[in-house]
Amino acid sequence: MTAKSTNTVTSLDLYRDAQELCFQLEANEGVTDEQLDEAIDAFLEGSEDKLDRHRYAIDSFNNQAKMYRAEVQRLQGRARMLEGIATRIKNHAKLVLEARCELLGDEAGRKLETDQGIVYLRNSTKLVIEDEDAVIAANQYINFKPVIDKRAMTAAIKAGDEVEGAHLAESTSAVFK
Repeated sequence: MTAKSTNTVTSLDLYRDAQELCFQLEANEGVTDEQLDEAIDAFLEGSEDKLDRHRYAIDSFNNQAKMYRAEVQRLQGRARMLEGIATRIKNHAKLVLEARCELLGDEAGRKLETDQGIVYLRNSTKLVIEDEDAVIAANQYINFKPVIDKRAMTAAIKAGDEVEGAHLAESTSAVFK
């Protein structure tokens, strides 16, 4: 048995101990002696301590993950703010270039070359939809992407319906509360 010291016991050690205990119980046809009872008690105590440490580690890592998610949100907000500033500066640059076009003429004012780089006005085309309902009613430029309703499928299978291409799979997980 390896689960003697709870300070160095690993989950794998406990798993192996449990297998060994089950093997011994099967070999003894369920009859225990003092040594086997002590081994079972040691396993149970060791597994309890180990699971408590697992709970602590899981809580700690989940709390760190929450902290990092909050930091990500804070940084994303900062990034959006900086992108907004960059957009405003671009709009100001556009106004300056348009003013240059007024003073120097369209051809001479549209483009400025410096040692730092080139800044110029570019014309572009943008789609503007004035009436979404009319576009939708025409049904010519609408793309529909099928989305599987997993909740409805689960309910249907649980109710006994057969759903081609899907089935329910059982799984096991450890729950700490």
